[in-house]
Amino acid sequence: RLSKETNGMISFVTYFSSTRLSNLLQTIRFLEKRENLLLDGELVIVCQDRCPSISTNFKSYKHFNLELDEYRKPYMCNFGIRNATHETIALIDSDRILPHNYFHKSLQLLKPNMAITATNLYRLEKPYTDQEIELGNTKRKPDFKSVLNEGGCKNLFAGNTLMKKSDYLKWGGMDEEFVGYGFADMDMTTSAINQGCVPLYLKEEELHLYHQRDIRWEGKPISSDTFRIITATNALRYCIKWGTTPDEKMKEILKKVDDHIDDFPTSLREEYESKKIGLKREISVI
Repeated sequence: RLSKETNGMISFVTYFSSTRLSNLLQTIRFLEKRENLLLDGELVIVCQDRCPSISTNFKSYKHFNLELDEYRKPYMCNFGIRNATHETIALIDSDRILPHNYFHKSLQLLKPNMAITATNLYRLEKPYTDQEIELGNTKRKPDFKSVLNEGGCKNLFAGNTLMKKSDYLKWGGMDEEFVGYGFADMDMTTSAINQGCVPLYLKEEELHLYHQRDIRWEGKPISSDTFRIITATNALRYCIKWGTTPDEKMKEILKKVDDHIDDFPTSLREEYESKKIGLKREISVI
């Protein structure tokens, strides 16, 4: 069993946009209820734009408003973890719910140079109350994480990851060149494993709360179609960085963009095309 002193030595770091505040509050309510043995720890909130401080039962609470125009997961994660007090870090998305005492139990398994996550991810199909979730009265779709770190799949650094702060920093943290949605967590998984990280995938259930795809780019809302080319550009960025060809799921993402390339804003289309040229130059594909 963990000692009382060890229980408190954890920082929960979560990052989000103010448009997802309701998801965050539900995530925090469940976290406090299901991890009551860890409430002597710290909660670190990193808001992409700006939102008010929240009420929390954690002993320590830090809140940062970054006022960013774009969604920058790597920057937000790096910022939050660098500002966390404790050596043990639980990086958790603002729209996730884990089983009772999931993190408390996982702490007993955590070793240096290790990262732990849950694989059995389920996406809720609509908003649910706390009571409905507790009773299991939900409709959900499986979206299991890939232990092979495949493109277009959730992975070791998606949703929730438990690790040591010193290890995360030793692995280099997330690459802040990845802006917008997609492939930053896949890149971090590749980087960490290449540097000797030992992944531990637990067959525990993780719930992904429902939310609209309300995405902002350069301070303005964008459509889900526009979102697609940003993801595809990040897929190409990943392949160029690691000198690899797109896997099958990446190719599906790229094809959907190529089939409607003229529909996208000029600036995003130009960046996407430049990445395609860069990848051709590197490995003569696409």
